[in-house]
Amino acid sequence: MKNKFITHEAVMRRFEKKFPGISRDIEAELEKLRIAGKIAAYRKRAHLSQIALAKKIGTTQSVIARMESPDYKDYKVSTLLKIAQVTGGTFLIAA
Repeated sequence: MKNKFITHEAVMRRFEKKFPGISRDIEAELEKLRIAGKIAAYRKRAHLSQIALAKKIGTTQSVIARMESPDYKDYKVSTLLKIAQVTGGTFLIAA
């Protein structure tokens, strides 16, 4: 019996047929994960606690904690810019 390999693209096509729009939804969730992960990684790379980062950008620790959560969805470009400036990171914003 031969092993049959299924590509990611083939799986996504199958899901898209069953659940129209799911690819878009999955990509949106992945993007939230990427942003949350980048914020945490940049903060840690800059050796900053959530409290220290919050003070440097003029917000609170709880806001930073929420932004580092993959459930957060209200990112503001101005806040991401401040985080990037303080931590030396970058965010690519595309439409």
